[in-house]
Amino acid sequence: MKILRQAQYLILLLVFLATASYSSSVLDAGISGRSLGLAGALTVMTEDAGNSIFGNPASLSTMQTPEAISMYSEFTGDIYYSLFGMAFPTKIGGLSLGYAGNRSREIISTTIDGNGRIAASSTFYYYDDIYTLGWSRKINQKLSWGLRLNQFNRGTTDTSSGEVGTGANFDFGLLLSINKYIDAGIYLTNILRNTMNWSNGTIEDLPIGTNIGVGLYRGPLKLFINYLNREDVPAKVGVGAEFNTWKNLKIRLGVQQSSMTNNEKYYTTTLGLGIKLGKVKIDYAYNQNDLLLYNARHYISLSIAFPGPGKKVVQEKPTISPIIEIDEKIIIPASTIKKPTVTKKTIQPKKETTIKSSTKTEATIELYDPIEIEKELAQPDDPLNIKLLAVLSFIVVGTLVLLFFLVRKR
Repeated sequence: MKILRQAQYLILLLVFLATASYSSSVLDAGISGRSLGLAGALTVMTEDAGNSIFGNPASLSTMQTPEAISMYSEFTGDIYYSLFGMAFPTKIGGLSLGYAGNRSREIISTTIDGNGRIAASSTFYYYDDIYTLGWSRKINQKLSWGLRLNQFNRGTTDTSSGEVGTGANFDFGLLLSINKYIDAGIYLTNILRNTMNWSNGTIEDLPIGTNIGVGLYRGPLKLFINYLNREDVPAKVGVGAEFNTWKNLKIRLGVQQSSMTNNEKYYTTTLGLGIKLGKVKIDYAYNQNDLLLYNARHYISLSIAFPGPGKKVVQEKPTISPIIEIDEKIIIPASTIKKPTVTKKTIQPKKETTIKSSTKTEATIELYDPIEIEKELAQPDDPLNIKLLAVLSFIVVGTLVLLFFLVRKR
């Protein structure tokens, strides 16, 4: 019976470690439906609760309002993965709290009763948890940095074995907005040489990792490229594309190249869909790799934004009447309109007129038609058809993903 019990423990432990991404980091299972739909290319994703809490800590500074996220998935029917967290902006920078964990199904522990028969004595399960506390602040308008404390807990609830491990470490990240078309970022995991200490005396190193990413933006299309290098797993390269198809509906495609050995590589293809309904965002992702074709995974994450503190807007009092009626039309004086700093054409004044104040002094002002101002601001930044360009780019990325998959199938 003791041998049978030990064999049962061993089999489930092997399944647990395999589905928990080599037991290196529970977060390898994914941090949000959006990032999973983009093949894990998450280093420069901004205004995303999942990435802010569990990915690049520097992206916390991009959160405009408090936001909560949760996600759930099952692996091989025996491992349950759940995640939830909260990110919120404050006067001292962005703050976050998070939890993510794997749980195995409950296992029945057996014993021999007084009649010599096998009987259930208790139940237990294996777990792999991480608790996070993050902080981020902007250095200037283009550069942000962030730091996150992680607490790791792994083991089993079986008190007879007593195999429980704990450890702590820090992640550090930088995020740079080069211009409105390009972002770049880097974040390092487990930057201290800390260890996971087990109750049986085993000491396990917490692997140091480096994530480097670039984001390219053009109209409704966003392209993310990510490189991951960590001590305990081979390097990974991921490319993901996100296209805002209609209002708040987004579709995503991605492909990630991983390595089993220096000469043996495999690919994971991803699909994703995101929709925003008011303050609620729902993100779905489907992952399929050609190493284990039967191990397809579905993920759904839900995030909710809450009202933020907001910023006080101080309005300057106009020196003249904000509205003047001329020729039976109401026209707003130019001095009360905040004109765009960059325009492609010069808006000509609709009329010049001289007004008299109550002190009988005269002043000549330029008057602009607010409709003309609105038309100018509504013009696109580029005369090219940006949406057509985005659609073509998205088709190219999708074709590359399909080709990668077909080549590996052969």
